[in-house]
Amino acid sequence: MGVLAHLGLFAETAPGQFTCTPLGALLQTDAPHSVRHFAMLMGGEWYGPTWPRLAQSVRTGTSAFESVFGMNVYSYLPATSRRARRVSSRPCSDLSADEGLAVRDAYDFARCHTRGRRGRRTRGALSHPLRDFKIKPSQLVW
Repeated sequence: MGVLAHLGLFAETAPGQFTCTPLGALLQTDAPHSVRHFAMLMGGEWYGPTWPRLAQSVRTGTSAFESVFGMNVYSYLPATSRRARRVSSRPCSDLSADEGLAVRDAYDFARCHTRGRRGRRTRGALSHPLRDFKIKPSQLVW
């Protein structure tokens, strides 16, 4: 626990008693903007061995992952366990959801509308589909 406190993930409130810090809270599964799955991926058995080869990768432009595992990450993960696929796909989902929210919040979609199932123009119906991310890009009309 002392190491985790030194890293800023926990704070020692009394001798032998610790509490989670805001930084540590980001590693909780249900935390807003959680990076738990991303941290598990980057520090896990698949990416962990590649970090020592980072400098070589930067110098040569070659993939550190390929130099360790003999194939690229997109070939390696599907060929390994179900757990590897799950651990590798979850961070992408988490990060893209946050990016989608950022795009939704950063742009004014008031001028946009969608096309209904029969091609009819549907005004004012864009904010709900964008919020739920169930809209297809082909349905957007600017």
